[in-house]
Amino acid sequence: IGKFLAKEDLVVCGIAVAEAVFLHLDEDSPEIETTVNEGDEVEAGTVFATLKGFADVLLTGERVALNLLQRMSGVATLTRAYVKAVEGTNAQIVDTRK
Repeated sequence: IGKFLAKEDLVVCGIAVAEAVFLHLDEDSPEIETTVNEGDEVEAGTVFATLKGFADVLLTGERVALNLLQRMSGVATLTRAYVKAVEGTNAQIVDTRK
């Protein structure tokens, strides 16, 4: 059993991608049970998902899944902060590839 634990306040993003990493390794074994939805804000110390499966599958996919989940949640958290910062103004948050 593995647990996804928020080490800081964050916006959850990428649970499905993390799950796909484990399913790529073993399409029958891993199960993820979540206590939140994508886009939910969670506080530090919150276990927001539990992963069940074979130890070799969990250990093999752990680093890749966590890296993706951390990166995606980090971007979502920062974006949410920017959106909140401009609430009540005429400013708009937009994206760019450059």
